[in-house]
Parts: sequence; structure tokens; C-alpha cells
Amino acid sequence: MGLLRLALWVFVILMVIRLIGRVFRASFHFEVITPRGRGGHRQPPGSGTPGTGAAEMVQDPSCGAWIAADQAIKVNAGATAQYFCSQECLNNYRRKLNG
Repeated sequence: MGLLRLALWVFVILMVIRLIGRVFRASFHFEVITPRGRGGHRQPPGSGTPGTGAAEMVQDPSCGAWIAADQAIKVNAGATAQYFCSQECLNNYRRKLNG
């Protein structure tokens, strides 16, 4: 009975370690989704180093992904511009607005 109990505790400890590892890895893994596919890390606007030619980052209002403004689908809405990572997100956003 003691050996079975030890094996159970080892299994539980290994599962907890695995879960902690997944949470840790997921908290540092962000991707930019562009019309050309996935690539790079997801970062908020202005996170590039000034003077390095880093692209301005904008947020897709449909899915929330951060994308480079020069690779996004730009839609002018009056005085403001909205940026989308893909045609699918643009279509989803329009569907939500139309009900």
C-alpha cells in the first residue's frame, strides 16, 4: 500500500510541475498575426526601439491581436482609421456591427 501511495504522490507532483511549466510558457508567448500569416511576438504600440525603423503597432478591434500598421488591412471610419489583421476579422467586425 505504501508503494502505491508513493507512486500516486510522484504522479501528482509531476502533473503540478507540468502545469506550472505550461502557465509560465504561455505567459511569455505572444504572436503577431498579419495578413501574411503568423510571425514575431505580440507587442503593444511603441514597444519598438526609437530610431530603429520599428513598425508602428496597432490593435485589431475584432480579435485584439497587435499587428504592424504597414501590414494591416486599414479601414477609414470617418476621422479615425481601424486596422485588421485579416479579411476574416474585418468581416466578423462588420457582422457584429450589423447585428
